[in-house]
Amino acid sequence: MTDKSWNVAVLPGDGIGPEVMTEALKVLDAVGVKFGTRFNYTHANVGGAGIDNDGKALPQTTVDTCKAADAILFGSVGGPKWESLPPDEQPERGALLPLRKIFGLFCNLRPAVVFPALTGSSSLKESVIEGGFNILVVRELTGGIYFSEPKGVDEKDGVRRGYDTMLYTEPEIERITRVAFDVARKRGKKVCSIDKANVLSTSVLWREVVARVAKDYPDVELSHMYVDNAAMQLVRWPKQFDVMLCGNMFGDIISDEAAMLTGSLGMLPSASLAEGSFGMYEPSGGSAPDIAGQGIANPIAQILSAAMMLRYSFNMQDAADAVEKAVEEVLNQGYRTGDIHQGTDRETKVNTVQMGDAILKALGTIEDTLMKVGFVGWRGMVGSVLMQRMQEENDFAALEPVFFSTSQAGGKAPFDAGTLQDASDIDALKELDAVVTCQGGDYTNEVHPKLRQSGWDGYWIDAASSLRMDPNAVIILDPVNRPVIDKALNDGYRDFIGGNCTVSLMLMALGGLFRAGAVEWVSAMTYQAASGAGAPNMRELLTQMGVLKDSVADLLADPGSAILDIDRKVTAALRGDEFPVAEFGYPLAGSVLPWIDREVEDGQSREEWKGFAETNKILGAEQPVPIDGVCVRIGAMRCHAQGLTVKLKRDIPIADVEQMISTDNEWVKLIPNTKADTLAGLTPAAVSGSLDIPVGRVRKMKMGPEYLSAFTCGDQLLWGAAEPLRRMLRILLDG
Repeated sequence: MTDKSWNVAVLPGDGIGPEVMTEALKVLDAVGVKFGTRFNYTHANVGGAGIDNDGKALPQTTVDTCKAADAILFGSVGGPKWESLPPDEQPERGALLPLRKIFGLFCNLRPAVVFPALTGSSSLKESVIEGGFNILVVRELTGGIYFSEPKGVDEKDGVRRGYDTMLYTEPEIERITRVAFDVARKRGKKVCSIDKANVLSTSVLWREVVARVAKDYPDVELSHMYVDNAAMQLVRWPKQFDVMLCGNMFGDIISDEAAMLTGSLGMLPSASLAEGSFGMYEPSGGSAPDIAGQGIANPIAQILSAAMMLRYSFNMQDAADAVEKAVEEVLNQGYRTGDIHQGTDRETKVNTVQMGDAILKALGTIEDTLMKVGFVGWRGMVGSVLMQRMQEENDFAALEPVFFSTSQAGGKAPFDAGTLQDASDIDALKELDAVVTCQGGDYTNEVHPKLRQSGWDGYWIDAASSLRMDPNAVIILDPVNRPVIDKALNDGYRDFIGGNCTVSLMLMALGGLFRAGAVEWVSAMTYQAASGAGAPNMRELLTQMGVLKDSVADLLADPGSAILDIDRKVTAALRGDEFPVAEFGYPLAGSVLPWIDREVEDGQSREEWKGFAETNKILGAEQPVPIDGVCVRIGAMRCHAQGLTVKLKRDIPIADVEQMISTDNEWVKLIPNTKADTLAGLTPAAVSGSLDIPVGRVRKMKMGPEYLSAFTCGDQLLWGAAEPLRRMLRILLDG
């Protein structure tokens, strides 16, 4: 046991990097609980994320973060998005090579392990690798042909030529050799030095120095092998190797070959070490952009990289052993992500989060790490969408759910989560770490104060508006106001409330302009769907449409009927006493309702008042931005739309405006201002059921160069309601 605290620079990077990094940090947190250690994480951008957010693959702020840390936990970088950049500015070359140079990461340790349970995943015959194998490639990382000078491309006597220099000094060779022998002493006590001494002068020196250093390690067996033979022997009989000592180029090739023999790069970690205890730890695979965001990546390489960090930088050998044994146990139990799944009856196919949780369970700490979360109002419209999204993102694997009901307590809970609890039972609610409610304002007003008065200090996450403007509550929309949320968590806030749907959708669309401080004021003309009023209202809208159709069915069936006759009968039906208006109070089908909610002041409706009040609270604005407009109910089902007039603080070129909008978050989609693109992609019909937030009709207006027009729409039940709740809960779960 130790009370040591370690500072870790966390660089998730691109593609699947953030997904697998989340699982590695969960495992490290569990290790901290199990072994009495605390890990302090500081996240920083690197690779493509650095380019997008800070203008370069390795921002200075990231370098500073790494310098202040005890070790770097690195994800993956790169992807097609940045391949058009000059080579030196691309994520791989612009981040990894400078990190190695800045921190003197001269030694790369790259295990190639086939666990006995995964021999069927290898490209080799099972007879060759029966029982598995465990090879460690020790690669010199900062010398040799990759770094030596001179190098370049020039022209001589009219002929272009390219040249690189392979150079090693005796101290460089000795330094990496001692690392190889030191680690071999803790393994199988065998080192095979890989060179090309029959051809290369650098390899002649390499072999001489390795042989001299070996005399200081009489307990370790040394052999030498030419690199071409070593490549062949790896395929023929990999179990003959323990530690393979290589120069930079040979190690690059050999380690990749050895890695592929294991069946999946998703299984293999690596460590890049400086002199002393500092190191950078990363998976051997890439960013896998083809599967990024799908939640199916294998997190084991990232988790085992964290185990290597425990071993080599923090000297926590027992903790590293525990993580590695937990991985092996999970594999023995048959858990497989898609990359290692063979489809046998003994296997259970899992996703990224489930694999991480299985490893936590094998560590014996999952009970300590799961939050106990209660769900109220999960059957309703917003609640149902929330449940669907949580299933799609596999959120339930990271928590212990308890389901409550206002009317059916004692019944069967969904997802095999036991029995439904009474949503009014304060004692039952007090047992929870968090409550997520979509039950509505009446429930919040009744239960929330009682629960707080009972001494409950858990997190309340609510879709209703009741607590939005409470000074002790935070309106949540993390792609827009994550710093506000993080500060509130640090300050001890416990009430986190979903915002007004149109406000949330507007901020998702124009967040880049607000973030840049470019907005002087906004006039928002909102066109709200029936879903904003509730499920019964959606049903009534469809019923109204049916009544109108039925009222003119005979005329519609007659191609010769006059359209004005049809119009007169529709108007009569709309005004008739029998027209169904119990929910809306007025006809919506074939009409619009230019007033939503009650009057508050100065002729505003409460829905219009929220535009100013909630926007500025979400943004945490010191200088409030004036926002006003007219809110209108239209006959759409579940997507709100908004016509926006924005007064900019200065004349910003339209290309810069479009850049600010389109790069602010991953969901906003800029629609070209053409008729075809607009009608195809900027309508409720196009976006319903999607997390996309299209923004179009972006142009400068005739009033002056500071006036901007825009139109946006989005699914009211997703970003307008359920998704901010789900993501807030995920923030709490991920720590």
